[in-house]
Amino acid sequence: MVFSVVLQQATVASLLIAMSGVLQAADVSVSERINQAAVAFEEKQDRDFKPVADSLERWRISKIKTAIKDLGVLLDKASPADKPYLAYHLLSVSPRHKPARDFFTRLGIPAPFDERGQRVSGAIIPVCQNRALVDQVSNLRYPPFSAVAEVVSPKAPAVQNYWKRQKIALDQLRNQLVGFAQQGEASNSFQVLAYYWPGAKESVAYYSSQQKSIPRQRTWFTSVDRYLLDHGLAGIDCLDTRMFKPSSGSEPSSDERGQGSRFSGVASWDFMENIRNCRVEGIFSSTGDSSFSIQDEVGAGASLIVHGKTIELQAIGKGKPMSLTKVDIEQDLSGLPFPVQLEVRGRFVAALVGGVQVCQAELPTDYAFKRVTINPVGLVAQQMRVRYLGELDDTEDLLAAAPLKPPESPPADLWLAERKQQLDRPVSFRFEETSVEEVVALLSQLSGMKIELDAKAETLKNIPITLDGKELKLSSALDWLQRVSDLNWKPTANGVSLTWNK
Repeated sequence: MVFSVVLQQATVASLLIAMSGVLQAADVSVSERINQAAVAFEEKQDRDFKPVADSLERWRISKIKTAIKDLGVLLDKASPADKPYLAYHLLSVSPRHKPARDFFTRLGIPAPFDERGQRVSGAIIPVCQNRALVDQVSNLRYPPFSAVAEVVSPKAPAVQNYWKRQKIALDQLRNQLVGFAQQGEASNSFQVLAYYWPGAKESVAYYSSQQKSIPRQRTWFTSVDRYLLDHGLAGIDCLDTRMFKPSSGSEPSSDERGQGSRFSGVASWDFMENIRNCRVEGIFSSTGDSSFSIQDEVGAGASLIVHGKTIELQAIGKGKPMSLTKVDIEQDLSGLPFPVQLEVRGRFVAALVGGVQVCQAELPTDYAFKRVTINPVGLVAQQMRVRYLGELDDTEDLLAAAPLKPPESPPADLWLAERKQQLDRPVSFRFEETSVEEVVALLSQLSGMKIELDAKAETLKNIPITLDGKELKLSSALDWLQRVSDLNWKPTANGVSLTWNK
């Protein structure tokens, strides 16, 4: 049985989806072979990255151990005024650290974290006036991006072979895709090449001949980059104009008195992909209402406004920004530079001063954050960066080598065979700047199988998708939707469910 539909809309140049019988092994389409080439490339990347991952993990854990050791030394030598701050951060990374826990016991006050690393309700959160110490603690807890760059540089012994093999593999994939293009699948071949290698001369030439922009709906990350993103080791250094120029607005310049960097106006930096969790980390002074915003594609999101001794969190949406919470702090941010952070995790948003959370709130909805915007008013910054945060928690618990019990295999459900048959059916399509929501709705309608977005996936429903394929398995089409939108899919008893694993 064959189903087909053609849609013509302002954002859709053309769309044709056809469903037919299950592909036989001998009748694998060119589109399916293109997908198989991409899958083989990614699998090789994973294999080549395995020894690098082990090396990076040893380096990361060594940093955690070093942080625990050095923070302990600082705690022993610190003045009475600085000890509470150091003990706090020691417990944040090592919840069972006995000297740090004993310090709070001697004071007769509850430790700010229990032994599982959970914050204790009502515990006193210490502050620190020693800015040099605060910066030192920050660099111990989170390695500077410059230090991370050295570890993953092509010159670093642990990753040299990986980068060489990746270049060879990319060249091989490019040759395969160019060959498929010559078999009449140019649109499909070059969209795949543009995903992995947008700057390849063949991609540039093809899209130039079509008078179209190279599709950049989502960036492909190497295994090294993905590791850094997932472990809070990647981000943007807004003051390093050699590597991180603003996508719009003014570049920072050195303050004439040598006290940091200044901005002449509003500046924005685009993220490498849509993200859910991040933290703005700044050390600065501000004589006016300076703001720091994390925004999605249309400018909605969260904002932190600082003025003197006042901190305010706002939700940015349509119309006037909505104040979430406003608090007074002891530090005067119009004076000497002081550490201030804006952290967003899903709907949770918080402001930290001196490494200590001073207020928190909940955003009205989830966002797919795309950029950071700084609106400086009398701002002088010694540090201003954005750190991408994964779902992992870097506490000492990660160092435990407790063996994991292998999960039990669930019993086979009756619906699995039916779902496999549905997912093996070939699909032909051509999407041009089509929203995820439209793509999913149409695939669901034509296949007769419910394909739906869960609550987290709804955040990405308006992302435009450009994708082309002929006689491609429905499962392969969903795989490509996952690559270009970051939406993971899985079969369920009701159909297929898509989610955003951020």
